[in-house]
Amino acid sequence: MKLKHFIITLFILTALLASILSVSAYFRDDYWECTSQGEASQGDAYGRRIGEICGSDCCILCVSPNVFQDCLGSEARPICMCGSGNPNDFQPPEITILSPLAMAYSVDDILINVQTNEKSTIKRKIDNEDIRTMCTGCTSAQYLKSNIAQGQHKLFIEATDQNNNKANKTVYFTVDSLPPVIKSTKPADGSYVNNTFNEFSVDYDENNVVSVMLNYKSSSESSYRQVALGGCPSGLSKSCETLVNLNEFAEGTELDYYFSVSDASSTVNSAVSQIIVDNSKALLPFIINYPVDNAIYGTKNIPFDLSTSDLSSFYYSTDGIRFNRLCSNCKTYTKNVTSIRDGIYDLLIRKIDANGNHDRYVHIMKDTTKPKIKKIEPDNNDDVSNGLFSVIYTESYAKEVSLSYGPLGNENIVTKTDCPSGKYVTCEFSDIDLSPYNGQPIMYSFAVSDYVRTINSKVYTLNIDTVAPELTVNNPINNGLYDNSIIYNIQVSEPVTLEISDNGGKFSRLCSNCVSYLQKKSYTLGNHNLIIKATDPAGNADQEAIGVVIF
Repeated sequence: MKLKHFIITLFILTALLASILSVSAYFRDDYWECTSQGEASQGDAYGRRIGEICGSDCCILCVSPNVFQDCLGSEARPICMCGSGNPNDFQPPEITILSPLAMAYSVDDILINVQTNEKSTIKRKIDNEDIRTMCTGCTSAQYLKSNIAQGQHKLFIEATDQNNNKANKTVYFTVDSLPPVIKSTKPADGSYVNNTFNEFSVDYDENNVVSVMLNYKSSSESSYRQVALGGCPSGLSKSCETLVNLNEFAEGTELDYYFSVSDASSTVNSAVSQIIVDNSKALLPFIINYPVDNAIYGTKNIPFDLSTSDLSSFYYSTDGIRFNRLCSNCKTYTKNVTSIRDGIYDLLIRKIDANGNHDRYVHIMKDTTKPKIKKIEPDNNDDVSNGLFSVIYTESYAKEVSLSYGPLGNENIVTKTDCPSGKYVTCEFSDIDLSPYNGQPIMYSFAVSDYVRTINSKVYTLNIDTVAPELTVNNPINNGLYDNSIIYNIQVSEPVTLEISDNGGKFSRLCSNCVSYLQKKSYTLGNHNLIIKATDPAGNADQEAIGVVIF
């Protein structure tokens, strides 16, 4: 009987203990559990995952009964340390890409060599490939990527540390293991060229053209001259050309030339070819007699005179984009072209034959509109003392503006070449010394020139007066005492406009075109600081300051 009671009592105690353990598990409130690799978990707040073994360097488990409040809010941070991890680490790993670098490689087998500052899972991705894992729980990884295609590539590296902090890094590199192949150059070795513009061209294979350079010199020169070709295309069976003016070389001069084609990692030179300057034997793709290079045309017609040895089509372009046809299946083209508007152009003339396009450039200006002078100053018959002259005009391509002046109108000529171009623009000439002509009339005019013609303004007459009038104030006198009013007695050496200012106020007119002033003026009591000023028609002035007291 006692044994039975003991068994029942033991059962009850066991159940009660299980209940207590369950309740204690439910009310665990340390919020976070951190276990190291191989360590067993005590379970979460609901008694689950008890005994679960940590399979990584650090396992973090929220054990709060209120997960949303304590594990997902702003205070959701581990508060304990793992044996080999750091749950308080929220910084992403630092990635160092040792290889490849941002450069061009002459091989197509590229070593990918990556390091991190902490244990991480390192992944790689090249261009549009799938991302691939290089290693897990490591601080360095290497992978040899073989047979990478020619051209530029993008390497993407991603690293995730043991606390799930992520970082990434990208590097761009170029694989260019195949050197350029130069197939041919023109002019051909031993050929003749003009001592004007000549076309030099090179045919090549290169998928990554960085530069194309023409090198040439006369046989008597010690070093080569260089011409960089722009816009040379990349690919197979491509060509690039340039025009070179050889007018400094006399007929019979022997020239050596070769081309250099460079990709990102290597440069290849063509064989050296020798050509001879001889106008009578030279064969250009085509000959341009007109328009003449650097010519200026002031009429609506621009003459064209083109010729070639085979049936071709000729075109021209003023912007290198839109082309206008001159003729088809022709060997010559001689005609005046009126469709080119006023402007300055590097005129591109293109010949198209069975071998492709041949381009040459001619620099021209067309200006059919003459300058228009709108106004000149000073005005006709003005009295002038200073040396300021100006002209307002309209001209799109102003070359120079000239001022002519003197008793006959042309004794002195001053020219400026920095006056603006445009519509209703102004050009000024200042500090012109007119004192030699004081007391006598002179004539002046302007001339506005573009690069074709000169337009003259009207001729104006000016009366030169560079001497100031002499002002004599007989009354009032300085520091004088006056009762209520002042009787002014003023004399001037020439007709002037006479003005007065009281205590710093605005000037008011006493008389115009007068040589004397005799008038009475009333004033308020007190001190009065008077300034009396006389100005002649040319703008010359004399003045006198007088202080008086009214009592």
